[in-house]
Amino acid sequence: MNAIKCMLPLTVIPEHRAASVSAVARAVSSAFGSPSFIRANGMPESGCISRVAARLRRRRATTMPVYQVDRRGFFGNERLPRIWVSEPNCGADGACAQGRRLSGSYPCGPDMRGHRALQMAEHLFAEGSAASDTAVSIACFQAAEILYLHASERGSVEALCRLGALYCADLCQGAYWRDSVSAHAKHAREDVLRKAVRALSRAAARGDAEAKWRLGDMRAQGAGCEMEQALAWNLYRGAFCRAAGCTTDDLDAAGDTERILALVSGDGARLADCGCAAVRMAACLEHGRGCERDRARASAWYAAAVRLLDSCVNAGSWLYLEELTSAESGAARDTMNHDGAVPFRV
Repeated sequence: MNAIKCMLPLTVIPEHRAASVSAVARAVSSAFGSPSFIRANGMPESGCISRVAARLRRRRATTMPVYQVDRRGFFGNERLPRIWVSEPNCGADGACAQGRRLSGSYPCGPDMRGHRALQMAEHLFAEGSAASDTAVSIACFQAAEILYLHASERGSVEALCRLGALYCADLCQGAYWRDSVSAHAKHAREDVLRKAVRALSRAAARGDAEAKWRLGDMRAQGAGCEMEQALAWNLYRGAFCRAAGCTTDDLDAAGDTERILALVSGDGARLADCGCAAVRMAACLEHGRGCERDRARASAWYAAAVRLLDSCVNAGSWLYLEELTSAESGAARDTMNHDGAVPFRV
């Protein structure tokens, strides 16, 4: 058998195969682009074929994990593994039975700019964020990391930014993907914050607004890198300009809240990133971090941040509720300072 394996490429017989993925699922995935024949052909979950398939799944004794990989082995050309992912076994009525079912595999066909990998990763990231079981949550984030890596290798800037956020929060709790080469290296266990800085730096260099303000946070705190308050200030400014579609001269000329908001009135403006950058610029101006302390400008930027983030939250983007709370706290401090109740904190 070993002699036969030496004669065949590793893409035919990889060193390690996902044990829970059946030969039928592999054949269906190769033929239809998805291990789910029903999903690949757009069949309804309530149909007759779907009900028969559900009964067959329940008869299987094996338990499907959140994800499994087919490693390419030490001599494989693909640095990242093929990954098989699953989802909770839910019917068309929303009721979930025990166990999971295969929902996708990657890579499987062409994927320009990594859009499919990014979509699969976002689905798993959302499941991991909502999961009550810690083990399931970590497994979802681990699968999302591999898919984000696939997407970033295919040119997705958004995937790089999401990787940076995943590493910064240490969502996998130290259990991250390592390829077959680095797995045997003494230096393989890299500081996760440094991984975050590297991913965000790559995305920021390509102009991603979210990556810029997230990288600014790490520079301001000295997390995974040297603390550089002036660089953080410039990153926040760059993030706002990129998200709003304005220049730094326009930003410097905006001295009040209405003129700041006028900068983000275009159709292509990203309100969430503008708001996140604005609340950080306001804090820098309030405390004199990386720039001269300016209470009047801080007040204007806090007010602008509140209005921008409030629009995002009201539109359903609850992820920015914490950012909105921070902006409202800053605006409240400014109001109390002008009323003579408490001074600005340094």
